[in-house]
Amino acid sequence: MPNRITSRSKSGQLLMQLLQNTVEFIGDLKQIHQDAYREISFNSLIRRHSYLSIHRLSQKGLIATKFKKHEKYIELTKKGKEVAHKLLTEKINLPHGKWDGKWRLLCFDIPESNRRERAFLRNFLFRNGFRKYQQSVWITPYNILPTILRAVAFAELRQFTRTVTADCIDDEREFKILFKLS
Repeated sequence: MPNRITSRSKSGQLLMQLLQNTVEFIGDLKQIHQDAYREISFNSLIRRHSYLSIHRLSQKGLIATKFKKHEKYIELTKKGKEVAHKLLTEKINLPHGKWDGKWRLLCFDIPESNRRERAFLRNFLFRNGFRKYQQSVWITPYNILPTILRAVAFAELRQFTRTVTADCIDDEREFKILFKLS
């Protein structure tokens, strides 16, 4: 009977989603480069990639594997739960001081199939000082794009996002009031 990997906690489900996204990415590579993969057993490639990801997380003490009735389970350890919680809920310290006069916009186009990740990104942006400029475009006067982009990359959403730094925007007066700039 083959081992099946499942998770019962929300943090574990997030981890499993990250692993699944990685596996789906490899699947996309197979579709794009079928000729390059002819001589490779694709299933063994997926198993190896998944094993290495699980092994690295396990070595860092973030997950533990458990067996129950011929099934293999992955659970976040206490340390893993702390790291996952910190990554997903930590608020970025917004810079104080004089505004440099530039607006930072983050635009995203996340497919409907990834609506959970899209909702996570909206919530994350709002918690970290961004405000909605228009549908799927968020704005902030704070120079925090590099920090935000690291979090976006960690959530594996970088391919769906673009950033803009602008000197002026429509309705600038409204946003200056919203951000209490002058």
